[in-house]
Amino acid sequence: MTTLLVLGLLSLATGSSSSADNQEKAAKAQPGAELPKELLPKLFTMQGKDLEAPKVLAELAKQTGNAVEDRRRMKEDTKLKLDLKKASFWQALDAIAKEADAKVSLYERDGKLALVDGPYVAMPVSYNGLFRVAVKRIDISRILDTDAHTCIVTMEVAWEPRFQPLLMETQPDSLEIRDDKGRSIAVPEGGKGKGAVGHRNVGEIQLRVPAPQRSANQLALLKGKLAVVGPTEMLTFTFDKLGKINKREQERKESQKGVTLRLRELRPEQEGEESIWAAGLTLEYPVEGPKFESFQSWLLNNEFYLEKEKDGVRIRFPAYGSEYEPGDDNDNRAAVRYHFGDQPDKNQVLGDISDWKLVYRTPGKITEVPIPFEFKDLDLP
Repeated sequence: MTTLLVLGLLSLATGSSSSADNQEKAAKAQPGAELPKELLPKLFTMQGKDLEAPKVLAELAKQTGNAVEDRRRMKEDTKLKLDLKKASFWQALDAIAKEADAKVSLYERDGKLALVDGPYVAMPVSYNGLFRVAVKRIDISRILDTDAHTCIVTMEVAWEPRFQPLLMETQPDSLEIRDDKGRSIAVPEGGKGKGAVGHRNVGEIQLRVPAPQRSANQLALLKGKLAVVGPTEMLTFTFDKLGKINKREQERKESQKGVTLRLRELRPEQEGEESIWAAGLTLEYPVEGPKFESFQSWLLNNEFYLEKEKDGVRIRFPAYGSEYEPGDDNDNRAAVRYHFGDQPDKNQVLGDISDWKLVYRTPGKITEVPIPFEFKDLDLP
């Protein structure tokens, strides 16, 4: 898997069409219903006693499209009691974690969501569609050389695994903050913009505002809106029957949902004991999509690999290295060049290129997704 520019939301499957229709109506009533249908929350329903965690997580994945691993070490004989009706993925997962006395891990090395050993800790959370915003930390400090008192609120923004955002706002808009005495806290201007998302499941922001007066015990209201930019879905392009491509008339092209991928180059760079091949690709996106300061932002989380089956086992051969060539300022194109080669230390030998098929996963249509959040009665340190 190659990642370019590392920076950094059904009822139980009953087959009932009326149930599916009701759920779609409920989903559209959720915040963000103006979004593309691919990004509407898929709701989860499960009720019962003595439910087994593996079966609950499997049903969660089936209904919402989001897989969660059970990586607790102490999980024998765990029985869950649930009463969930048309809950969002994050509402359901937090309820499952609470019943299992477990924690939800957003930072697993392989990028997967997982239940890990508890105890369960309740945090202030705000749910909206695909997203869960949590307040992780509140710090109040005094900066001595300026005699300034500052309140820093650290917020964790998590999204459903089926969504892969590229950029996230670094500071919220439309902020409203009041303490428990009814006093508003002024929000300083400036410092806004979008930054690249550096983690598969989550991003963090720090909100800096003047500290509440000493008589305040809580933030009675913390309300605002963030936004992320990301694809409605990931598209998979596949080229088989591979052979040398070193002339323009040999170029191969595939288009899906407004995105075009051109395989314009595939040739050996070194032959002999170690085989090295170069693959050149050109990506073309719809011009009506959001504009970025750098086209490289479109290429975050792209995957490029060779794949084949041997003895019923699917083998992947990842690309290494990449060279990026930006397109013109007036279009949404970019050219990328990758390399494949023998990797003796990993016991991987490329062999005949025609034995493989080339697979490329890239974002589809890209859109901006709002994330409104609201917290009440946050205790101050």
